[in-house]
Amino acid sequence: MADKRDEFFKFVGKQLVTYVGQPAEERQQRRQLRQEAKAMREPWMTRWFGIAPLSIMFWMNGWKKRHSEQKRGHGAHSEAHPQR
Repeated sequence: MADKRDEFFKFVGKQLVTYVGQPAEERQQRRQLRQEAKAMREPWMTRWFGIAPLSIMFWMNGWKKRHSEQKRGHGAHSEAHPQR
């Protein structure tokens, strides 16, 4: 158990020394590259579940819109189904 902890602290120390040893411009460039890569990535819902959540969201928004128009008596469906 102590060996793993020692290895972890060695790793963290090495990373810290490497980070501090880099010039500020190089750190800034790396940070900017990471932000650009993150901006180009697709949203997590699409990566995890594909296009299904998007299609369900569009379907639900359309369903809510149609039903709110029916309650107000507007829209294409109001003549076909009169309110009681």
